[in-house]
Amino acid sequence: MHDDTTEIAIIVNNIAGCPGLISEHGFSMYIKTGPQRIIFDTGQESYVFANNARKLGIDMRSIKTVVLSHGHYDHTGGMPGVVAACGTFDLYAHPEVMSTRYSVRPERVKSNGIPLEAHAAIQSLPARSLHWSAKSVNLTNNVGLTGYIPRETNYEDSGGPFFFDQDGDQLDPINDDQALWIKTEKGLIICTGCCHAGIINTLRHVQRLSGCEKIRAVIGGLHLVNASAERITKTMVALNEFQLELIVPCHCTGATATELIQNQFKERATSCAAGRRFCF
Repeated sequence: MHDDTTEIAIIVNNIAGCPGLISEHGFSMYIKTGPQRIIFDTGQESYVFANNARKLGIDMRSIKTVVLSHGHYDHTGGMPGVVAACGTFDLYAHPEVMSTRYSVRPERVKSNGIPLEAHAAIQSLPARSLHWSAKSVNLTNNVGLTGYIPRETNYEDSGGPFFFDQDGDQLDPINDDQALWIKTEKGLIICTGCCHAGIINTLRHVQRLSGCEKIRAVIGGLHLVNASAERITKTMVALNEFQLELIVPCHCTGATATELIQNQFKERATSCAAGRRFCF
């Protein structure tokens, strides 16, 4: 009998919603759709990922696919724990995920790329398990990755002072940012890590790639935490045009944007916390 149910569980998020779960500035989700068992991003710390996955009853040995949305520490830092727990799996990511990168502000310069331990964990995987692609990839007939997302709107940007160097001379547009989409009979479910490409750019690109106009749900980080009032306003207007059935702003969306989303979408919006489960 074919199982057409899609289940999504939030493993790591900035807040935790169940006893025994640990919160951190990071993001990870578990996706079960058809025969696929997918980890999308791994959070910041291996012990947080491992604890939360265990508490949620996720069988890590069933995971055969791991996807990295982009190469920031809070989405990749848990890779050593994933490698230790999963055994054999296929890793999908954009080639620039492994880049050295920084957040450069007047008061502080911070490395925000993949931590050394996570970098080593990825390099320890056999070559046949590594799938580097800047282009879209179909994992199955109904599950795909966007690859590079074209930057088309005039109000969305990467969302921060991101650079490839500590002096702030080489701008990092975060071209490795990608999303995962699942096609169901009632429309698309779109999973995002941080949406550094912009949520509107992302949704429109997924529509083109999948050949499906109807977007049923959006779950993940929208990276509006540092967005200007003008950008947030334009994003809200554009989001409304998609007629989403469900939107779950997570991680880097920011308090202001999250509140506006909840006010605009009412019962179609819900808060995100580690431990939340969604069934479609």
